[in-house]
Amino acid sequence: MFVPSMSASRSSQGAEAARAAALQAEFNEKKWVWVPDDKDGYLAGWVAKEEDEVGEVVMAAGGDVRLLSLSRSLSISVNWWNRSAGCHCTRSPR
Repeated sequence: MFVPSMSASRSSQGAEAARAAALQAEFNEKKWVWVPDDKDGYLAGWVAKEEDEVGEVVMAAGGDVRLLSLSRSLSISVNWWNRSAGCHCTRSPR
């Protein structure tokens, strides 16, 4: 009978913590937004470039670029990105 050791459990916890830190760093380095979409409701994307109230947004799924008024977008909260507390959307502060 195989009994996993404590060190294996700690190792997997350490790997999970490292993965969570990497995801958090990816989230922090970009301004993530929900982009209104006629077909799918809202899609995730990140702002690559801003000029006045218009943003060039790279869509997370597929990488296509959309121009939109940033006042129409919703910011993506850290809780959504971490997937720890479900999906939370908040209006971008302007």
